[in-house]
Amino acid sequence: MKINEDKLIKQSDHAVTEPVDSDEIKSALAKFASDTVFGVSSKESYRKVYEEILPRLMGERYIEDKNDSKCLMKALYRFGLDTHAALWESVSEKSGPLAMEFSKDLYEEYDCKTVSEKALAQVVANAFVRTLEYSNTLKTCRNNSVNTELIGYYSMISKELDRANRQFTSALTALKQIKTPPIKVHVKANNAFMAKNQQFNQDLSSEKIKPK
Repeated sequence: MKINEDKLIKQSDHAVTEPVDSDEIKSALAKFASDTVFGVSSKESYRKVYEEILPRLMGERYIEDKNDSKCLMKALYRFGLDTHAALWESVSEKSGPLAMEFSKDLYEEYDCKTVSEKALAQVVANAFVRTLEYSNTLKTCRNNSVNTELIGYYSMISKELDRANRQFTSALTALKQIKTPPIKVHVKANNAFMAKNQQFNQDLSSEKIKPK
């Protein structure tokens, strides 16, 4: 992600006096990251992050080196489950926006709130994008003339494609299971059956036993 902005804030040694894990900070950084990826960031968006959000995270507001954006990247990674910063870096630059948007859609579809739910959604997005990337690589191989020296490479790409697809399926299944409420079954019965020995127990207190 390229940041073209004149005002950058450098990390401060001063103590942070405000909470750094508030929903306001997370949502502001997430929106900033999303807008920046798709190239629609406004001046107001930059101003809010650089002059309000980052000072609250770093402890003090000040402006220095224009090329120093380390504090911003630290903040984006710090709240990576909301900004998707680490997810961008895990795939190719071309596929970054797709991975982020797909992950956001999964958040919405499965109402991801907890850390484990968001982490699984990002694993699903990462595996999905890698499946597409490996598929595209194999397509390129098919369109070229066969090179016996690259047979090992083709085999490796094929295995990675299968692995990415399995990871996608297993992670998506796990996410669905987490979000599916457990089924509670209540059984009330006077009779109990023991499967192995076929023991049958019945309440006989109300019955009269006639002597033979």
